[in-house]
Amino acid sequence: MKNSNQYTTMVNNKYKLKVWDILKIIVKPIFEQFPYIFLFLNMMGFWTVYNLAVDRLTATEMLSTIPSWSNLYARAVVLILFAYIGAVLMTVIRNKPLKRFVKILIYVLVLALFLIRYFIRRNFDLDINPTCFVLLAETTGAETADFINQYVFSTGALSTLLMLVVYTVAIFTLEHLWSKKKDWLKKMPSCAKKIVYAILFFLLLSGVYSTKIYWTIYNIQIPDNIRLLNPPADPISSVYTSLVSLHIMKDNVQDAIEINKNVYASENAYTIQDDSVNIVVVIGESYIKWHSQLYGYNLNTTPNMSAEERDGRLFVFNDVISSSNSTSIVMRDLFCCNNSSAREQWYDYPSFLTIFKKAGWNVYFWDNQRSYAKLATFSFTLNSFLYNPELEQILYSKTNSTTFKYDADIVDAFNESLDVAGRKNLILFHLLGQHVAPSGRFPHDTFKHFTADSIDRKDAFLTEEMKEYIADYDNATLYNDYVMSKMFDKFKDSNTILLYFSDHGEEAYDFRKHCGRDHGKLSSMVLKYQYDIPFVIWCSETYKKNNPEIVERIRQAVNRPFVLDNVCNMLFNIGGIKTSYYRENLDLISPNYECKERIIKGEYVYEKIRYAD
Repeated sequence: MKNSNQYTTMVNNKYKLKVWDILKIIVKPIFEQFPYIFLFLNMMGFWTVYNLAVDRLTATEMLSTIPSWSNLYARAVVLILFAYIGAVLMTVIRNKPLKRFVKILIYVLVLALFLIRYFIRRNFDLDINPTCFVLLAETTGAETADFINQYVFSTGALSTLLMLVVYTVAIFTLEHLWSKKKDWLKKMPSCAKKIVYAILFFLLLSGVYSTKIYWTIYNIQIPDNIRLLNPPADPISSVYTSLVSLHIMKDNVQDAIEINKNVYASENAYTIQDDSVNIVVVIGESYIKWHSQLYGYNLNTTPNMSAEERDGRLFVFNDVISSSNSTSIVMRDLFCCNNSSAREQWYDYPSFLTIFKKAGWNVYFWDNQRSYAKLATFSFTLNSFLYNPELEQILYSKTNSTTFKYDADIVDAFNESLDVAGRKNLILFHLLGQHVAPSGRFPHDTFKHFTADSIDRKDAFLTEEMKEYIADYDNATLYNDYVMSKMFDKFKDSNTILLYFSDHGEEAYDFRKHCGRDHGKLSSMVLKYQYDIPFVIWCSETYKKNNPEIVERIRQAVNRPFVLDNVCNMLFNIGGIKTSYYRENLDLISPNYECKERIIKGEYVYEKIRYAD
């Protein structure tokens, strides 16, 4: 009996020894590479998790906007697991040169990811998301130069450089100190060691379990639903969710291609319009409504359009908004027949160009932002959808092949290449407009009309350089007005109706020390300058004479609230297009028009933010 008890005790002790030895081996990389673990957690957002936890502790209302405790715990242990994986790689390699190389490489990658995130957060209040990848891919060489000129010496860029120095010094300092450390772990009491091993092992297991969120994200069918999961927001997770979103979007493009092909083949679309007529749609870029004299701006930025308004040919709409401040998102919803305020997806509906073409119209698209890089991974860009080789023959009769530095030149190129008289024509222009940087959007020798002295504002934050930027923006707006006057001259003797609007607004130091767009927190002023857009309709005298009822309905509709992505229904009405995709309640100039909630960014009610007390 005694021998049996001794054997049992011996087996148990041997088993315990193996368990703790295994745990020691598992957590060893954490102690071996502690400087890396510490800096990784610091750079990858551990403090973000901490701050969210503090918010949850101190919040007294709106807790639904803060992640739950379980979500916060999952975010933290996932970060620990990511850090641990790197530490394991640094530990298991025994070849010293290779070990050193791997360690340096991991540090460089982590530091680079941290600095990229830090820079875009500081400059744009934006985290890593699909929009970043799209904007990066869509940016031309000229836009890259503009971007560098604008931000290379910005506060955000300089502070990013400072972070690079700080963390580089921290890496070398901590690694040096840790290499000289005494073996304090051996001096720790056995019981304390076991507690530490058990806690670390439990955290790692929790991290492994929490990675199930990535599989859930991978299997989502609609990218917009990813945010509903409240996934981890560390840079590594953000890159992952962004790439998954873009992959899903690629599938969405294929869906859009199929529905347009099917509609073109089977839709019974026809026109009851007998006369030859031109419907011209001009899409501006980054036009701040409140910098237009048409909307009360104190500088004469729209002399030609204002003259057309006084003569009764131009109608100014006062309450039109864009559903997004991103060109790609706006364009996909604008060109398709979905209603974004009803959460309808663009890829489930055909383009209105397909329906016009099927109804017998000529469709021309002259795009001064066209890029020939076929970015097929981005489903909501013009390159992957509107210029898809399978769709170009369906959507257009002809498109431009050349782009120009200034927008007036693309109008001249259109006039030289086409004679549109005597037919039913849908003609679309996509301009560079006032896209950042505005100083490059107009010829300075003829349109440098406004200067810093023209900006009569006393805001404390305004510098002379900022006033010069505002002046250049107003000069670009003045040039845009000139471009429109060329179109008025082109079509004034024909039966033509023309719609002009911008894809979205922008900021030019209008109420704060900021220019460009802001994809972060929404506020009343952000909506005013970035989501409120100019929207006008111009009618030639011939069109007014031939279509008095439509003109009167336009006149009656100028104060109705409207979301830009529903413009296709008004175009169907104007063009006399009969199609199953026409919805009278979304047609701005229909007597039966209804405007319910206007949704922006897929989730926010515009009025609740724009007119909040």
